[in-house]
Amino acid sequence: MLNYEEIINKINFFLKKKYNFLESFANDFIYEIFKNKNVLNIKIKIEKLNIIKNTESVGIEFFKTKMIMKNFEQGKQIIKNIIQFLPNGPVIVTGK
Repeated sequence: MLNYEEIINKINFFLKKKYNFLESFANDFIYEIFKNKNVLNIKIKIEKLNIIKNTESVGIEFFKTKMIMKNFEQGKQIIKNIIQFLPNGPVIVTGK
């Protein structure tokens, strides 16, 4: 079960930080909400009101699934573990 008061507190916490992009704010907020084991998906819409002349608002909308983020974090850890056990250190492959 979600505690909406806790979500409001998290929103207020992140609003105190300075963000240059709505996407950065959204990603930080989503990461924090995914810490709750009951949250599997998040759809978030963020708008800035009256920020551009002749428009009501400008915003973004995200839909994320916890498995995607979990797999990404696991993938980063697997790569770190592989690099640790390479006999001659990491191998860098570049293209022409």
